[in-house]
Amino acid sequence: MVLLPLVQGDVADTGGHYSNPESTPLFFPSSLPPDLRQRPELNDICEAECHLCEAQADDALADVRCLHRVIQGLWQFKKLNVSGTGNWPNTQMLDSYSQFESKLQ
Repeated sequence: MVLLPLVQGDVADTGGHYSNPESTPLFFPSSLPPDLRQRPELNDICEAECHLCEAQADDALADVRCLHRVIQGLWQFKKLNVSGTGNWPNTQMLDSYSQFESKLQ
């Protein structure tokens, strides 16, 4: 049986906590070589990782759909309420649009 560390990173001197957990690499079964991934002991873990990836993809798609709806609403609001009122309101709407567009990207 091969034992691999689950996480790797800088451990702070106080209590064994990671000093920067956001940058700590996680080692999932997909990062293992194919011959190790095919072992029967890892079937449950590989399946759990697949479910996790699918859930993350669903959440990401939901976020993209939400941002598209917000951007569409901004354009409709601009068309109905802001158009023809001058440069300052139009500039504000374009700034709002660019913020949501950058989140979408």
